[in-house]
Amino acid sequence: MWLTKWRQLFTDQRARARLRKRRRRVSKWLRRFALDRIAGLNDSARSAEKRRKYTSITEKRILQALDEPAPAGYSRWNGRLLAEHLGDVSKDQVWRVMRKHDLHLERRQSWCVSTDPEFSRKAARPTKPEVTEGH
Repeated sequence: MWLTKWRQLFTDQRARARLRKRRRRVSKWLRRFALDRIAGLNDSARSAEKRRKYTSITEKRILQALDEPAPAGYSRWNGRLLAEHLGDVSKDQVWRVMRKHDLHLERRQSWCVSTDPEFSRKAARPTKPEVTEGH
């Protein structure tokens, strides 16, 4: 009898809104309850891998690995390469540490290198803005 009342409660749109649950979730609860009674309402096993607990030691390992040369064929480290190099650290954790320390591994950095032997002398000389007549 009380199961019938529960069904009425959960099929009522206002009750679902009050509980802030979607119809599909409530339907799943009812189906599990019908099969296994109260035991069916316990959380079911998760298929995903358990979240790893990372410590400050892991953070230090990530930062120390940045001081090592990048793997052959790469000019610099990226999150995926660091994770593969460390083995037991996810790439997401590598990026969390990078964000925490405001490190940007793949941000382009460029500069000009002049081949002119007189470049330093010319660069040190102050320049005057050109003045055009009539403007």
